[in-house]
Amino acid sequence: MFPDYIKLVIQDYNRKRAANKLSLNLTNPSPAKLKEECLIIYRERYRPRDEKTLRSFFGTGEGQAESILAIKRCDTDKFRPLVNYLRELTSTTDEKNIELLAWLIDFEQRPYKYGAKYEVLKGVNTNIENGSQNGDEGREPIEEEEVIPIDKTAGEELLISPKEPRKWIGFYQIILNGLLKNSRTIAFVSIAVILAISGTMYWNNRNRPGINSIMGLYGAKGSCMYWNVDHYQQVPCTQKMDKHTLVLALDTFKLVHFKQITQIDTIGLDDVGRVWYSKIKGKLEYFTADGYHPVEIKIRLRPITEYIIRKYIHPDWP
Repeated sequence: MFPDYIKLVIQDYNRKRAANKLSLNLTNPSPAKLKEECLIIYRERYRPRDEKTLRSFFGTGEGQAESILAIKRCDTDKFRPLVNYLRELTSTTDEKNIELLAWLIDFEQRPYKYGAKYEVLKGVNTNIENGSQNGDEGREPIEEEEVIPIDKTAGEELLISPKEPRKWIGFYQIILNGLLKNSRTIAFVSIAVILAISGTMYWNNRNRPGINSIMGLYGAKGSCMYWNVDHYQQVPCTQKMDKHTLVLALDTFKLVHFKQITQIDTIGLDDVGRVWYSKIKGKLEYFTADGYHPVEIKIRLRPITEYIIRKYIHPDWP
């Protein structure tokens, strides 16, 4: 169960902090320090099993450079809920924050697996401020996993196309050389070419799912969002909202991918594993991504099953 998984993660954090096995960024965390630690950890020990965790928190894309750029662009305030939880200013926190902590401290049993049993070690303190060094006994050995080396300069050169960075670096270097030689003609023509290519790339990809949302993620002031009927809507963090409206730090993954399915008859058996649902006061609601209910934020969404589809969505099926 996930509550037991949370306790194990906290136990591991306490044990490693008490034994001085954590960095200063994690021993005395702040939003800025956690963001800095994420960049360090990603470059030092990236593993494929952590991809879902990183994508959920940062909305990372394909490739090392694009992922590092997503971490750099992430709003520092997005780490504050985890810091508040570690400082015991809050009693609960979002699942993605727990998974991020598990990744940062290199918790061996990460990520959480639905249906797996997590046995909390007895006699081990799970209080964050008063951690214990005990907790190694009773753990099953974890098979050694290959760490994929990360280019230390990844993310620095991402300009237009993350899939072909070197090609574009050479092109921009020519432009830079022209500018350094004070060649106004070369510089003017180069800038014109850049604008033309950028416009063509946007036009050719304008109908790609989520492209318009992504293009506007960093253009607006602030980086917050709120639930608007059936999807998350981006708003400036300074914008005044109704007192009953919950405003959250911007989550680029949820902004693009987390939506409520209003035409439930479109859900079929092939959506098992791709659709999640909630049942509140006998009413079922269906969503396109995992997580918590956007309004009843303490309600954890469940993965849809064939039984739910046949009973509640298509009861007329044989």
